[in-house]
Amino acid sequence: MSLNILKGIVIKSVDYKESDKIVTLLTFEKGRVTAIAKGVRKKGAKLAHASQFLYCGEFELVLSHNRLILTGASNILDLSEISNNLKRYYFAAHYIDIAKAIIMEEQVDEDVMKLLLNTLYTLSRGKLDEKLLTIFFEYRMIMLNGFAPLTEHCVICGKESSTMKLSVEHGGLVCCSGGMTIGKEAIKIIEIIVSCSDQELFSIRIDDSIIAELYFTSRKYVEGVFDRQFTFAEQGLKYE
Repeated sequence: MSLNILKGIVIKSVDYKESDKIVTLLTFEKGRVTAIAKGVRKKGAKLAHASQFLYCGEFELVLSHNRLILTGASNILDLSEISNNLKRYYFAAHYIDIAKAIIMEEQVDEDVMKLLLNTLYTLSRGKLDEKLLTIFFEYRMIMLNGFAPLTEHCVICGKESSTMKLSVEHGGLVCCSGGMTIGKEAIKIIEIIVSCSDQELFSIRIDDSIIAELYFTSRKYVEGVFDRQFTFAEQGLKYE
């Protein structure tokens, strides 16, 4: 048997057999990992806490008969306040839904993991509006995957215009094709989000007047980049 020590977060937990769970982790060292947490559904189980959705820690995993078995865990980031707030919980599920579309088995992406955990930590503290946090997360995630929208000029004709639209299909601003209406101030904020340092990201401030505009475009753009819908209900409605 070989011991693996991985840092990451539980993104899925499913009941298995009478008292076990199968947990899916996103980790820094091995990307997406699935393991069996034995006996964690029993009363007083030592590792019950480590098999819960959003548990973030250092996990001890033993490889036995080609299966990883969870044998130990220690918490490294307290995200409990997310589970205690239904609205934050749904936003957290949305961020994880995007991250798990990127990080696969044996596909390590340290930058995506850092962005995910920093976003979840900020969400847990409740110091930023959830829509604002989502704008930061989605545009930054797009950038990390090499799809930051081109904003210097029309990506089709190369011209600059006072009336640009944001096109997912063409990967940036366009003046001679269809797209999402977007103002100059919103464009400037996108440029800041995709170019600033990790330390500066969550200190960016946006006028309330353009948050709705950026929130709409970021969600449409991220769905276009990954070619899928991330079903997500805001305002505390059901997340599926």
